[in-house]
Amino acid sequence: MSAFKTILELKVRKKDKAQSYLKSMRLIYEQAVEAIHQARHKHQDFARFVVTEQNRLYDEIHEKLVHLDEVDELKEKISDLRARETQLYLAIGEAEKEKQVAAEKVRNALMELDAAMMKVSKFEELVEIEKTEEYLKAQEKEDLALEEFRPIDRLSF
Repeated sequence: MSAFKTILELKVRKKDKAQSYLKSMRLIYEQAVEAIHQARHKHQDFARFVVTEQNRLYDEIHEKLVHLDEVDELKEKISDLRARETQLYLAIGEAEKEKQVAAEKVRNALMELDAAMMKVSKFEELVEIEKTEEYLKAQEKEDLALEEFRPIDRLSF
């Protein structure tokens, strides 16, 4: 096997690896996009829940006589709900960052694949040139061999 063919095989393997890597990076990117949608959905659902829960808690306490510590407890519950809502909102930002990282990885994987494909193409051309040269050399040898068996021209004596 020629050096060009060996290098071509290596380049093809590298290209295949780059394609696999690109595919996995695109999957990670798609998962990041889905995580953003889920985080936004959770935040929106929880934001709606906070409003209704806050109203329910205030209505509940409004209808009965309350002690001061019950009001403080209610404020603490509402504060906890708002803190959870903030956490969910921050999760959206984290998901956005992960999406950006995944998008950059997809771009890098795509560039790596493009470079690998260019190298494969280059060595495919070199292998083709080498095959053509080998064929021409074989033809030349065959022509020389046929000349040896050509009848001797009688006029040359």
